[in-house]
Amino acid sequence: MVGRLFYVWVFSLGLVGLIGSYLIRPRPYELAYMTMQDMQFEKALKQFSKLKEEGDYSVKVVMPLSKLYLQYGKVDEAIDLMEKFVKDHPDNVAAIEQLGVYYQYAQRPGDYLRNLEALYVLQPSDKVLRELANIYNFYGSYDKQIAALEQLIAKYKPTEQDFVNLAYMYASQGRNKEAVILLDKMFAKFSYEVSDDTVEFAITRYMDLGEEDKAINIASEFASKKKSVESAIRFASKLYNKGRADMAMEILKPYEKESGTNMAFFARYIELQIDNGQKDVAYERLKYMADNHILPQMVLDRYVFLLADRKSSAEIGVLLQDNKYDFNQVLATTLLDVLYVVSLQQQNQQAQTLKSRLDPAFLGRYPALDAAIKLIGHDRDGVAACDRMLKSDDLNELERIKLTKIAYAAGQKELVTAGLNGFTRTQGSINKEQMFNIAELYFDVKRPEDGFAYFNNLKQNKPGIYQREIEHIWALMATAVGHEKEVVEWAKQAKPQNLVLVDIFGKSLEYQRKEIALYVANALYDHAQTFQYRRFVADALLLNNRNEEALVIYQELVQKDQSQYVLDGYLTVLERLSKTAQEPRKSEIREELHHYLLAKLTKPGTHEAGKREVAYALYEHGWNDEAEAIFFELAKNAKPESSDVAQLLYLWKGKPKPDRLEWLRERTASADPKEKSIWYKRLVEAGQRDYIIEAVNQTGYWNQSREIRDLYLEVLAEKKQYSALRPLLVKEIGQERDIKRLARLSQIAQGADLGDVAELGYNKLLAVAPQNYEALKELALLNYYRGGYTAANRYFGEYFQKATQADHLTHFYYGDLLDRDFKTSQAQQHYHAALDTINSLAHPNVETLSIKGQLLFKTGQEADAIRLYNDLLSRPQATPQMRADFANLLMNAGRYKEAEHVLFSRKGF
Repeated sequence: MVGRLFYVWVFSLGLVGLIGSYLIRPRPYELAYMTMQDMQFEKALKQFSKLKEEGDYSVKVVMPLSKLYLQYGKVDEAIDLMEKFVKDHPDNVAAIEQLGVYYQYAQRPGDYLRNLEALYVLQPSDKVLRELANIYNFYGSYDKQIAALEQLIAKYKPTEQDFVNLAYMYASQGRNKEAVILLDKMFAKFSYEVSDDTVEFAITRYMDLGEEDKAINIASEFASKKKSVESAIRFASKLYNKGRADMAMEILKPYEKESGTNMAFFARYIELQIDNGQKDVAYERLKYMADNHILPQMVLDRYVFLLADRKSSAEIGVLLQDNKYDFNQVLATTLLDVLYVVSLQQQNQQAQTLKSRLDPAFLGRYPALDAAIKLIGHDRDGVAACDRMLKSDDLNELERIKLTKIAYAAGQKELVTAGLNGFTRTQGSINKEQMFNIAELYFDVKRPEDGFAYFNNLKQNKPGIYQREIEHIWALMATAVGHEKEVVEWAKQAKPQNLVLVDIFGKSLEYQRKEIALYVANALYDHAQTFQYRRFVADALLLNNRNEEALVIYQELVQKDQSQYVLDGYLTVLERLSKTAQEPRKSEIREELHHYLLAKLTKPGTHEAGKREVAYALYEHGWNDEAEAIFFELAKNAKPESSDVAQLLYLWKGKPKPDRLEWLRERTASADPKEKSIWYKRLVEAGQRDYIIEAVNQTGYWNQSREIRDLYLEVLAEKKQYSALRPLLVKEIGQERDIKRLARLSQIAQGADLGDVAELGYNKLLAVAPQNYEALKELALLNYYRGGYTAANRYFGEYFQKATQADHLTHFYYGDLLDRDFKTSQAQQHYHAALDTINSLAHPNVETLSIKGQLLFKTGQEADAIRLYNDLLSRPQATPQMRADFANLLMNAGRYKEAEHVLFSRKGF
């Protein structure tokens, strides 16, 4: 019995084990999952795929299989699988989230958005709603974005950025009151915990929406509470940019003392002043330091930038001569700005000075800077070097912009085109900041038509990304080229932000686009009734010659604001109406204008600059005696070199009244030695040359300062008193050793046609300074003009052996001498060098162009020469000498009939 029970027990135990082993045996999807965990992905993929083919679309199969698809780059298969699953299981949140990830991998933003919307319905959260708002913004679905942000703020715990985003959207859609209310709620909720960025945003929005007092209060309160100089500068900058410089300075005053002790802060403070429109303040402070040789090296870059920004090539030249500073520490882009200025003002020698202050290694690191120096310095490789740089895709956008501007200043149109073409090649990769820099370049090089084509193409072919910025710039370009109806229609449809409209308004004034100016000004004022926008309306009316309407607004504005801008507009409209109105209205306007000018003159606190402006206006409108009286009062105690003294002399037109002449002579007689020579120059301007000769003769020529003696010699030359001039010049040259004065004395002799004395002076100059190549050049030219070709040839030869550069005239005349000696090949080299030099000039005058015409003839380019001369002879600046030169060239070419036609028809052919 026991044995039987034992077998039954053993059998039962075995049966239980068999059933248990079956139950714990891994199922097919579990085996596949374990295979996947063991990183046998290919085997796992086959196992899961087999299960799917067998009809198993359970979550245990679909989720890992989709991930395996992704592992092998089969994104579309993963999406198809998940879409089928989600369709069958629409409430599975994890699957919907996973599908969204796959949509992102496949770059299917539209599907991602729809999936996210479905997710929010199933499982609402602030995270999903915030992401939806961002996507709606990207697609320009602003109504949906606003609804999402409103729901986010109402239902969840919003961040300050949520408030900022919604306020921005309200403002952009013209819902101004709602924007203001929302910002008020934000500050009530977060108090002083909001970031500086948010405070800046609020200041801007309040100002744009006409809530100026709120903007000022927010800026003041937060600057005070945060007790941070960085915060104060940021908030003040916003107020400054919005036209409230007075309040900006109030906020900064508590921290101003730090700029005198902390050089690092001082450097940053200067930078912020520059960035926020206070360039003049920064410039004056740095100039004072530079003039007193206490300018720190750390702000040298910013001072150089300011000098370039002011296009002050003279001050740049002075700074370059100061060996105290290391220009290798100045940004290469700032130095490119310097080169643009010196090229624009044809101070090309400063490019070589700059090169001498830079290490070769520094120039090697910045090939664009090196190419620009070569171009401006007339290096033979300059044009080619710039061409290589501008055609290279390795040139960064900022360097391309600056190098293109330099090419424009240097008159190199083909290089400008190469620079602009570079932007077309890389337009797919430019960012928002670069877009605005490129737009500015098109305006700087006077090519808005090309700029319009460029941004019109971007507008049409690049929707979604930077669309607002592209349309903003497109509108500026379209305004510049005169597409007025298109711009107005776009503004009506797009409803751009106020700041964009302000930019367009500025361009409409610059390019005299009447329709755009009037529409934009009225749109801005309808949007927010601020003083600034009211002024815009007046300006637009002025542009449209609706002067009476403009006057009404300006009369209203001047009662509230006496800023120079408003007063200038008021003065302009009065001046216009004083010329165009009919009587009796014209007399009324002139009376109002006269009253305004005299009131401004007597207004307490009117500074000297304001008095000058009044004097200029009085003179322009025929009240000459009153204008002269103002300038006389300003000049009474002024220095002789002042602009007031110069303007007074201009008004006298060489015929001062007896009492004024007596005042001028008294100032001269009582002047200290340093100023006496300048007063003598003023007497020359007043037509008192005989008086100067008499005064110097009475006191003795050799008792005068060198400056007065030089002026006396110039007066003798002008009066053609050569018998008195010659011996004095000879003696002065004989005893003088100063290089500059020897050059001046020689020039006086040359101007008086005393060639032998001039030659004596230049030879003395060479004896004192053997490396003075200019003296060699003058001796060469002097002998050439006098027919001393042998001596001229010798001096020219010596000059070109020593000098590294030469102007076009020197090349031209030496070429002629070589041609006379039948040295044709050498002559042609100098002719071509002269042509290259002229072609590098941005704005050659007609005399230089006439030389170019002769050079074209001499180098076998007769057709080009004839075209050039025909153009020159059609200009009002054409001279008989140009006609004679043209005719002479034609005769030398055997074209006698054309030469006769040129001489006697007073035209070209």
